[in-house]
Amino acid sequence: MNQKSNSRFIQYLVPTIRALQELGYTARPKQVREVLEARLDVPEELETIHKSGQTRFENDVHWARLYLAKAGYIDASKRGVWSLTEKGKNAAINEDMAQSIFDEAVSEIRASKNQNDGNSGGLDDDDLEEIEEEIDVELEHRGETLERLKTLSPYGFERFCRALLLETGFEDVEMTGQSGDRGIDGNGTLRVNPFVTIKVMYQCKRYKDSVSSPQIRDFRGAITGRADRGLFITTGKFTKEAENEASRDGVTPIEMVDGSSLVKLMEDFEFGLQPVRTFRFESEFFSRFEE
Repeated sequence: MNQKSNSRFIQYLVPTIRALQELGYTARPKQVREVLEARLDVPEELETIHKSGQTRFENDVHWARLYLAKAGYIDASKRGVWSLTEKGKNAAINEDMAQSIFDEAVSEIRASKNQNDGNSGGLDDDDLEEIEEEIDVELEHRGETLERLKTLSPYGFERFCRALLLETGFEDVEMTGQSGDRGIDGNGTLRVNPFVTIKVMYQCKRYKDSVSSPQIRDFRGAITGRADRGLFITTGKFTKEAENEASRDGVTPIEMVDGSSLVKLMEDFEFGLQPVRTFRFESEFFSRFEE
């Protein structure tokens, strides 16, 4: 029998499945985390920043998603959206299933690396540490990327944001930050379809801490009557009050991109981040030739 895991993220395995079932089987990571935060008592220390650039809570939930994908409960092929597989949709939720999910994931990870899955001797702490360290390497670039962005000058970060907006589909992106335009750093046009375009004004700030609701209100005041939508990009985080202010009814909506979301965009568009191709030895391939 496998040894019980002491990994923090294991507590999020079952709640993540349940959250996705409640959200209609498909949701963005932020939606899943919001459900988890509302349902679970998240300790304050989990809001500290992890080396991946995410909060410790976000990082633990990311780990839960990775293991659920390895165990076949979440579709691993979709980017930016978490979707339950048929196995996940039909999972009979109970509080004792977290360990079995974890064991399934570990077996799959070991098999994919052509390693012994440890069923005979169980999983010890060294096994778990080795597995998690190997996978954690996949996230190291996120923290490194975010820290590098924070070293750019304010003008350099504005130029970076303009280039990213152009890369992601914006048109006619103009930087205005040097003109003292009431805190607005630029504007651009987003074409929704051949007939509809949206004028967007944006602000981009290299913050280490969190953006607060007064900053969102000030930004909205600067763009009201001048743009259809606002976009606030930061290397930091947004407070809950700032998020509520950004989506408040009856006013110009403001989209928010925090540090972890910014790096995720860079991954999706391979913008400043180069994917690395690897090969895995498939022992089952050669077994067909042994007869």
